[in-house]
Amino acid sequence: MKEKIKIMLSLVIFLFLFPYIVTVFFQGTPVAGESVYETATETAVMAQGSMPKEREQLIAILAKEIHVDSEREAIRAQAVIVRANYDYAVAAGREPESGLSVQEMMAAFGEKNFATDYQILADAVDDTADITVSYGGNTTLMLPYHAVSAGKTRTAAELPYLTGVDSQADLPSEDYLKVIYFEKTEFLAQLEQIFPNAAFQETDPVSQIAIDGRDDGGYVTSVTVCGTTVSGDEFRDRFGLASACFTIAEVDGRVRVVTKGLGHGYGLSQWGANELAKDGKDCVEILKYYFPNIEITE
Repeated sequence: MKEKIKIMLSLVIFLFLFPYIVTVFFQGTPVAGESVYETATETAVMAQGSMPKEREQLIAILAKEIHVDSEREAIRAQAVIVRANYDYAVAAGREPESGLSVQEMMAAFGEKNFATDYQILADAVDDTADITVSYGGNTTLMLPYHAVSAGKTRTAAELPYLTGVDSQADLPSEDYLKVIYFEKTEFLAQLEQIFPNAAFQETDPVSQIAIDGRDDGGYVTSVTVCGTTVSGDEFRDRFGLASACFTIAEVDGRVRVVTKGLGHGYGLSQWGANELAKDGKDCVEILKYYFPNIEITE
């Protein structure tokens, strides 16, 4: 009887451990804190891994800056921008921006989609490696981009190759228009917090804000708050607005803030680029649309 019990217990333990034994046999022992899939995936990525460090970093940055479900030509256009900005930072003696780690990419893509999505980004980087951008013979350019424009991108006087263009394709984006309402006391409290040296009148905070100018894209260039003048971009940053294309008004006893677009508004609109890709434009055509003054060679 005792022998039968021992045999039955041994069988139960074996059946319980069998899946783990098979996994270890075929894939090796996982590191503590990792799933078997994570271990196998990281091993696969590193096995490509004689890949140059620059290529690896470009893929990581691209993963951070654009959604992998975007149109392929939009991803390729973003890959050209990522490489240009990487080279620009290196030439200026600055550290290029950081990208996503393998673990962060896996969290963003999901374990099942990781290998496929990673390859999409790697292909975009590889396929555009021979594309160069230049202006007036200068091949080291900084190419800005943003999520959604206010319907038109902005001209930058300090960057002569950066001219505003129409981007009406951005209008259907859910991030194109944001409307926020504040109670007057709430709005005043925020103003006092971000402009601590200003002496606000409590009765009418809106009248103490004057928009002094806008650029060709409709973005605020200068705003005076209770005698203190700041740029529209600085006001946007201090107040945490979606963009510097904003209006502020009193409506029905409350303060209404309306913003158009998401981001600074310079250069390529990622939403607009994706719409151009849907219309059949390739990455070079997309880049030439949003940066009409630059030269592109393939």
